[in-house]
Amino acid sequence: MWKVEIPNEFGSVNLEKLNDIENEFGNLPSEFRSSLVATNGGRSILSCFKGVDGDLYNVDYFYGLRQEKYRTNIDSVLSSLRNRIPKDYLPFAGDSGGNHFLLKLGSEENIGGNSVYFWDHNLEFEGQPDYSNISKVCDSFGAFIDGLFKPDPLDVTTRIEGGSFIIE
Repeated sequence: MWKVEIPNEFGSVNLEKLNDIENEFGNLPSEFRSSLVATNGGRSILSCFKGVDGDLYNVDYFYGLRQEKYRTNIDSVLSSLRNRIPKDYLPFAGDSGGNHFLLKLGSEENIGGNSVYFWDHNLEFEGQPDYSNISKVCDSFGAFIDGLFKPDPLDVTTRIEGGSFIIE
């Protein structure tokens, strides 16, 4: 289960909305569903993840299912990403820069089923989406959660290169 600063900050998960999500996408992976029901999203304590591509990712907030529209509500994020992500991808978390982590839903037999992907708004193609801004970061939701860690500010190296501020 993911660790959040204040579990159920916005109340318990809205089971009606959870049923709607499952009616649309099918059964959710059990570890994702149980974490969502237990915490209903929230700000992550462990906020870094190293993807299969070797890149470091910031995990700012896990989305929940709430009655009201809000930027950290799965329904709200899903509405804003309609026609911008494939139909079998479910946003479940975001970084601090407006990007989203997506769970590719489907059976394990389905190539990439239940894998975690990163949706980068800076690389989004204008017009008809080609999904080239979506990249796989991990093989499963459980591996994603297990791979989260707390950043060590002493491990960060910064430099200026070509007028850009680079953090390594």
